[in-house]
Amino acid sequence: MNRKLLYAFLITTVLFSAKQGFTQVNTYLQNNPVWHVGTSCSFSGPSCIQNEDYNYYTNGDTVFHTLTYKKIYKKGKGSYSWMASPPIPPGCSGNYYYLGANASYFIRSAGKSMFLRQPSDTSEYLLYDFNLAIGDTLPNSYNYNNAGGKKIQVTAIDSFHTPYGYRKRFAINGTGSGAQYLIEGIGNSHGLV
Repeated sequence: MNRKLLYAFLITTVLFSAKQGFTQVNTYLQNNPVWHVGTSCSFSGPSCIQNEDYNYYTNGDTVFHTLTYKKIYKKGKGSYSWMASPPIPPGCSGNYYYLGANASYFIRSAGKSMFLRQPSDTSEYLLYDFNLAIGDTLPNSYNYNNAGGKKIQVTAIDSFHTPYGYRKRFAINGTGSGAQYLIEGIGNSHGLV
């Protein structure tokens, strides 16, 4: 009887170890990732353009309801440009720099998904699901809403090598998507959020 119990224990241990050896460890938020974003948009009317060049970066952890999140901060610089004839109105000229003293977001990853919390909110939102196949519609998330017939679909998948292993790149198209790609563990082709 003891021999059968020992045999069952050894088989279970081997199977569990084999399963662990074939699963990929999620490294999305390891190694202090930085997301660089550049934006250009109208500010206070169509002739005043605001340009920003900033980084989201991780700096420490926090825990909400037993789940550990990375704190995401924002720092960068910006400028205003007047795109019409003078006079330049107040507030549409000059440069500025900023370094967020408080976290902009809290992010965690689990499996092939990333989740986001805002500092002023108690809810967690799906940020990205990278467990997708060609033809899949992106699930409702912080960045994408399929309401009203909007469907954003995966049209192709390829991969590329990074210093942290291979990552998938999902080509997407459809109504309501400004981004062309989802990039596994990174975000979309427009940045983190």
